[in-house]
Amino acid sequence: MIRRGTVLVVVAGLAALLAAIGLAFIVRVREDSAEINLAVREAQARLMLMAACTYVLESGRIGYDVDPENGAVHEEGFGWIDVRAIAAQDQPYRVGPRDQQRQALFSDAPAVDGDGDGVAERPAWPAIGGVARCPMHRLRRPPYAIASTAAYNPIGDDGLPLLANPDPQPGVGSTWPVWAGAPSFADFAAGDPRPIAGSTGQAWFRCHREDAAVFVLTCGAGATQGFASWDEVVGAGATGEFGGDRTLFADVQAAEIRRWYRIEWSAAIGSVYDFHFVDNEIKSADHYLLHPHNATQCIRGRSVRSQIRRPNCCGTIRWVQNLATPPARW
Repeated sequence: MIRRGTVLVVVAGLAALLAAIGLAFIVRVREDSAEINLAVREAQARLMLMAACTYVLESGRIGYDVDPENGAVHEEGFGWIDVRAIAAQDQPYRVGPRDQQRQALFSDAPAVDGDGDGVAERPAWPAIGGVARCPMHRLRRPPYAIASTAAYNPIGDDGLPLLANPDPQPGVGSTWPVWAGAPSFADFAAGDPRPIAGSTGQAWFRCHREDAAVFVLTCGAGATQGFASWDEVVGAGATGEFGGDRTLFADVQAAEIRRWYRIEWSAAIGSVYDFHFVDNEIKSADHYLLHPHNATQCIRGRSVRSQIRRPNCCGTIRWVQNLATPPARW
């Protein structure tokens, strides 16, 4: 009886030891999972800095839809500080973006309710003081998407498809009106804005235009969609995105990672190409021709250097300041 009791005590002790080890392992795995999740969110937030800088570069140059109801009216800008404003008499047109006639592509009039009191107190983007909020979910097909297929020619290519029909093709299919239901250019331009499941609520960024060429970038990883507060959600009429539940928004906000940066845009692009140093290799008139970029249309045996082939037409980021605390306005 004593021996049996001893075995029972030993077995019970071993079972308790194994249970304690298992519990410790589960707790450690849970802690590691939380740390990995934190690292992933930190990485997502930092990736948004690159996305936000790219957005600032492109949005000052590519332009805006002047009429939201008519996307065809799309005006090109000339930088956040208009590169044409050189002389003293040009200073009233210094702050961009502006169109070819130097008309502002923005309005300084208050148009956005940022605190939910029903009164607009800040202008709309891209005016100074405006904010662009950009949730970064994946679209089923972005606007003007180009298919990633390398070769459309079914003829054998000996394993080297890079030279088979290299011209870009629309991601929506052929734009030729072969039949009534064929995709049109409007389909190609609009894309499919529906988000891909599982890509929403992961990361976002927002840009606050602090000065003519200075921006405060907020980069976040979480599900608030870039809203600064619940009051801003109310002002935007977006309470339905959170089920009208302020507590839910507070919970996802508390779980987020947010990082703040201040950047300055510059129109300088540096020495990005050698067309200024070709030593009369090409004629001046030929220099300004719009040579096609499609690989099958290139003129062989001669240079096609031109202004349009510069890799950078949007300017550069002069400096990036990491802000330890959130600024007063972002």
